[in-house]
Amino acid sequence: MYFGLEENIRCALRRTSQCLDVISLSVNIDGLPVFKSCHVSVWPIQCAITNLESGAPFVVSLFGSDRSSTKPCNLDFLLDFVVELKALMDTGIALSGRTARVKLEAFICDAPARAMVKGIIAFNGIFGCDFCDVQGHHENGRTMFLSEGTPRTDESFRRKENPKHHKQDSPLLMLDIDMVKQFPIDPMHSVDLGVMKRLLLIWKEGPRQTRLSNGQLTVVSNQLKAIAPFMPPVFNRKTRGLEEVKLWKATEFRTFLLYTGPIVLQGVLPPQMFSHFMCLSVAIKILHWKGNHLKDYHGYAKDLLRNFVVNAKFLYGEQLLTYNVHSLLHLADVAEHFDGLGQCSAYAFENHLGIIKRSVRGTSQVVRQIAHRLHERKSLPVQPKKPVHAQLRRGHCCLTKCSNYGIVRELRRGTVLLEVFENLQPSFREPCDSTLTGVFDVRNTQTKLMEVPECGIVSHAIHVPQSIIDPVHAVVGTVIKIL
Repeated sequence: MYFGLEENIRCALRRTSQCLDVISLSVNIDGLPVFKSCHVSVWPIQCAITNLESGAPFVVSLFGSDRSSTKPCNLDFLLDFVVELKALMDTGIALSGRTARVKLEAFICDAPARAMVKGIIAFNGIFGCDFCDVQGHHENGRTMFLSEGTPRTDESFRRKENPKHHKQDSPLLMLDIDMVKQFPIDPMHSVDLGVMKRLLLIWKEGPRQTRLSNGQLTVVSNQLKAIAPFMPPVFNRKTRGLEEVKLWKATEFRTFLLYTGPIVLQGVLPPQMFSHFMCLSVAIKILHWKGNHLKDYHGYAKDLLRNFVVNAKFLYGEQLLTYNVHSLLHLADVAEHFDGLGQCSAYAFENHLGIIKRSVRGTSQVVRQIAHRLHERKSLPVQPKKPVHAQLRRGHCCLTKCSNYGIVRELRRGTVLLEVFENLQPSFREPCDSTLTGVFDVRNTQTKLMEVPECGIVSHAIHVPQSIIDPVHAVVGTVIKIL
């Protein structure tokens, strides 16, 4: 079923008061298995207007495969979308006496879907890297990338200078887009569900020389569970123990990598392995920044990731250097191109896929069922994004415009009463001073009460009492700024 790109764009614009001269689109294409008991799947083409405040994804096209296949047998299901997108990029959209230009920002897909729609070999192929022409090494059923090749360009891709990288011509070649840079690495699948999950499984059940003891795993699990009550409401999932790590969702791996991991692993993970992990944690946090802040530290984050990939071979062996770890070498350039990893993440599209899946009630006419539910949802009002202060609760931690961290003691009309920490010190010094990434130790119990206007709250934060981590430690607690 093809629903139409222009029609959906107009519908999205009618539900907002914003006036756009340029409509920037991100596209997601991914398979969605509908049932666990049979091979029925749908392949939605989703779009989102990235410069619209709501930016909610909408479905442009829906392809349903039969029970004998889990994915399309060719790329013809893209044709209607590509033809209309090309026309809109050429002529724009007429809106109230003016013409808005349509611009394509990115195709945000996981590695298998990205390879399929580009018409290239899979990510685990010998020439599977879609950012450089490195030749992989296949051993024991695994493809490892032990070096970095020459960067691919749009021109080299279209000329097929590396013929073993290509399988077929994609309809996307009809578009005036960069076939390399506009297909970014998705940090949700590559980093959170990829590298971070792999490291946790190695520490939990990997080779003996890199595996943590049952006692160490219990310590980490207990600390993660103890932190859960202190997680602010911006986290839709609270922290769980490592005994459930195979059930963790992508957001839980992201939370561990950026926030809780550096706290609970310190003193548990061997020093060399902990330093290695911190290179990844700090680098990914930097790459989620935007604007000049990212530009200033982009090179540093790139060096940290290169250091992580190089040392992974010595700490964990060559078997760790698969596609996801190799992709870290290109991740900093992706973040620089899109002004932060948040602009090329699939989280919003994955959430919408969940809504699509829940709309199916029976096994017959699956595509028709989804189409009816999507049509009904168009009449629902857009839920505005809540400001930071609207999500605050008593006992939660936050950051003010004046760079003060404090605990919410009272929510008043138009203001927030905070108990502000007065003595914050860096929590760690390696690989950088932790104040750079917004992680501080509270050195004493000295605080002061401060009344702050609601508009003066700029970010949520996590406050972890030190009694949870180390009761005999010299500090009172740890404060972590949330991106």
